[in-house]
Amino acid sequence: MSIFGISFEHCYIKNGMRNLLLLVVFTVFSVYGQDGNSGVFYNLDHALAHPNDVIELDLSNQSISQLDWRIRKLVNLEKLDLSENHLREIPWEIRYLKNLKELDLSKNKLREIPWEIRYLDGLEELDVSHNELKKLPWQIQYLRQLKVFDASHNDLTQIPWEIRYLKLLYELDFSHNYLTEIPWQIRYLSSLKELDLSDNQITKIPWEIRYLEGLRKLDVSDNRISELPWQLKYCKNLRKLKIRGNSIEKIPYEIKSKPNLQIY
Repeated sequence: MSIFGISFEHCYIKNGMRNLLLLVVFTVFSVYGQDGNSGVFYNLDHALAHPNDVIELDLSNQSISQLDWRIRKLVNLEKLDLSENHLREIPWEIRYLKNLKELDLSKNKLREIPWEIRYLDGLEELDVSHNELKKLPWQIQYLRQLKVFDASHNDLTQIPWEIRYLKLLYELDFSHNYLTEIPWQIRYLSSLKELDLSDNQITKIPWEIRYLEGLRKLDVSDNRISELPWQLKYCKNLRKLKIRGNSIEKIPYEIKSKPNLQIY
């Protein structure tokens, strides 16, 4: 048997010791090496040694408190996972990752997102959940290829109205924040299929939500909403409406009579 050029055929090693050696070899290559020729790296130093080969970089759960600015050299990077670390800020040099499509910054200690994120105009998925964000940069409007955006579990008090320009969004999560209102500009998110605004302090759903005809799931549970806009009837693809944990006493007939709609 030969693994990574190491032959075990004629090694007189007890089974237990051989198994331990094999485990060490596999661990070293899985943590610090490249995943074959797929362009996946798990260590920044190794990635920087082969900058043009890096397509995916997974640095999740590595106790990182500061991201090395040299990450800017990974110009072909398409997926970056920095989740479950101790990051308090993201270096502005991230602007050079022009080919980035997926960025996971969840479960860190971020208090702001650098405005330079505007240059990641090919980004399709962005996860900034479980941080300490109090606001989002207005430059987020330039992420016009964004399809999935998770900003849940933060300290956000408002959704920036510039979100209106993210017309390819089909999944949006702002749950577990401190939002008090939903901007009427949400009407322009014509591709939206799932919208989660649960666990906030929202008092009203704007009637402009009627323009989200492709919406399939709306979660506004655990807010301070007292009534639902009857215009929800125009969301013809709506299948799940979650409203528990509010003070809604009556559901408009136009809504509860919609076929195939689950309200709970």
